[in-house]
Amino acid sequence: MEAVFAAYQPQLVFHAAACKQLPLLERAPAQAIVTNVHGTMNVAALAAEYGIGHFVNISTDKAARPVSVLGMNQTRRRDRYDVRCGRTLQP
Repeated sequence: MEAVFAAYQPQLVFHAAACKQLPLLERAPAQAIVTNVHGTMNVAALAAEYGIGHFVNISTDKAARPVSVLGMNQTRRRDRYDVRCGRTLQP
């Protein structure tokens, strides 16, 4: 990612990457945290290091009281970085 930031010098980052395969996440919860939470933290840190003005973390899921590894990952990411979108047109 650092090579991409250095080469293209973005001024805005939209981050939407996350592993959402629930069975896989449940089998390897520690790896789920590394992939989803730490992955987001790494991209956000690079954005800060490169002086990028805007970092938007996109999440289409909401887990109010998570009971799964996926839900806990989504909550940790959302609490720190999120601007929620998706499913916003439903009543």
